[in-house]
Amino acid sequence: MLRPPTSLQPSRCRHGLLALALTACTAADALDNFITRQEDRLMDGTKEFRFVGVNSSHVFLSWTHPEAPVTEAFEQTDLLKALRQMGCSVLRAYCITVGPQPLAGGIPGHVAAPNTFTEAFFRSTDRLLQLANEHGIRVIVVLNCNWDCAGGKGAYAKFRGRPEREFFTDADLRRDFKDTISYVLNRVNVFTGTAYKDDKAVLCWELGNELWGAPREWVAEMAAHIKSIDANHLVMDDIRSDWAVDPNVDILTQHYYLNHFKDFTAACRQHRRYCASPQVKRPFVIGEFGSQDASGGPGVAAFGSMLDEALANGTSGALLWELVPHSRFGGYCNRPRTVAEGPCYRWPGHDTPGTYPEEKDVLAILPRYAFAMRGLPVPAHHGPPEPPAMLPVNDVRSIDWLGSAGAVSYIVERAPQPGGPWASIASGVTIADRPHVPFSDNNAREGASYYYRVKAVNQGGVSAPSAAAGPARHLVMLVDGLDDWSKTHSHTPNLGFSTNHQNCFEGDTSRVYRTAAVPSPEEIVYHRMGIIRFEATVWFWPEEPVSHCSLFTSADGSSWAEVDASIAGGAGDWRRFTYVLNDLTGCNYVKIRYNNLAGKPWSPGIGQVRITSFPEPTANNR
Repeated sequence: MLRPPTSLQPSRCRHGLLALALTACTAADALDNFITRQEDRLMDGTKEFRFVGVNSSHVFLSWTHPEAPVTEAFEQTDLLKALRQMGCSVLRAYCITVGPQPLAGGIPGHVAAPNTFTEAFFRSTDRLLQLANEHGIRVIVVLNCNWDCAGGKGAYAKFRGRPEREFFTDADLRRDFKDTISYVLNRVNVFTGTAYKDDKAVLCWELGNELWGAPREWVAEMAAHIKSIDANHLVMDDIRSDWAVDPNVDILTQHYYLNHFKDFTAACRQHRRYCASPQVKRPFVIGEFGSQDASGGPGVAAFGSMLDEALANGTSGALLWELVPHSRFGGYCNRPRTVAEGPCYRWPGHDTPGTYPEEKDVLAILPRYAFAMRGLPVPAHHGPPEPPAMLPVNDVRSIDWLGSAGAVSYIVERAPQPGGPWASIASGVTIADRPHVPFSDNNAREGASYYYRVKAVNQGGVSAPSAAAGPARHLVMLVDGLDDWSKTHSHTPNLGFSTNHQNCFEGDTSRVYRTAAVPSPEEIVYHRMGIIRFEATVWFWPEEPVSHCSLFTSADGSSWAEVDASIAGGAGDWRRFTYVLNDLTGCNYVKIRYNNLAGKPWSPGIGQVRITSFPEPTANNR
């Protein structure tokens, strides 16, 4: 067995220097073979296959942007680049989504209904497998889930109007899940032309995430169904020590959290011993290990001790929960933290406010174990990151870019023209803040226009600059949370503020509603010079038809023209809509009028108004 060298001990990695150095991707491994099983070992051809990898719940579903819920190529590529830099060779893709997705505006997931599938999500899955082949990463595909955050077995039951407890026993529900398995395994990738069942990037099919209550008959039926379609891939399932391992189950897995096991190292020793026993003889994979909440426990010392044990005892693999990629909207895919979700680590590790405890330390030890599990020395890569890519910029106070995998910080440069001359205006800039806020050029002159570019920095040096973005103007921003009237120009009398039931309004702390007993066409007016964009959040009572507000613009506050807003949304406890007026010209006033004259007087409520204006340059700022 491989033994961890002294340098693997967590105490040697306290400052995360390794994580900062491993920013040049190692050469992608060729995926020449399907992964097979030889008793209690995984095999890649004639060589044993062992790994340290990561989980990610952001490979298919963009939890942080419900308005654009399907993960796209940038996030997937960024994640796989991070894995290559870390020496990790396996990604556990959580998971095939089922039914309406509550964290993505209620849109249907991979499985829209029994034997009905959502092409957009499967194209995202196609692309992940295409990219995994290109980057030499194996993927564990999780076919189902015990929990409702991704739909899971409860969504299958809801399709048929059955209680969730019947998922494992009801004949229709068993058939529905088998239909999903058949579709997934037989699907032909639109980018590569390869059926999933023939794709070497797939390490194995996992029956489901934490399906602890699955009876023996169900496991046997589903595993046999997979093997009847796919003779190439392995099947993974939870350790179920109260019965003999099904012959069609190839890999056994367990998850390590403090609410399951107080001592990860002892648990790893016990589970590996069980899996290696003569009556079992199955490879053992730690499918998840991590902290159950934001407290950081059990932390880097416990993780290091567990990985020492796994490396020494022949455990086939261990997967950290969870790594998130950079977001295509800027920053990282920072999913809101809850106890159930646990930490979201960001490579190469950061210490900005809101970062999970020991993020840098945890991500510092992972590469050492990842390379050691593969029998490889840690490469001494000291090259700079790849150049970042600018996002569209039109406001000097909202400058953003696509992060570069492995970058620790960024240098922001500014010029009056796209060709320069360029001057550095900020260094040490990070995009790991939670929630992410774009960079603001606070020294820009009001009314002036600029171009911007960014360089990525790590211990190995500074990247080439991004392409220039702009022109960006010094726009003036007004955000009115409508806690009082101080930011409005005027309003009609029968209006007041409501701060009740914030949980029904996604945390919105105050809304303006009509106070009269009979619904009336009340109005709110805003005044800013040179308004170019107006945005309002409006909440409607869900138990009556929606009668949308009207918007009007004016140059002088006297002559008004009604304008059609772009209206999006409609989901939520109270139905949340966003009204947007874009590219306004000659506008100095905006009026919003309540139109619901047949419904409840307290619906709708206006929650927040955001105004962007660009005053004409004066003689002092030209």
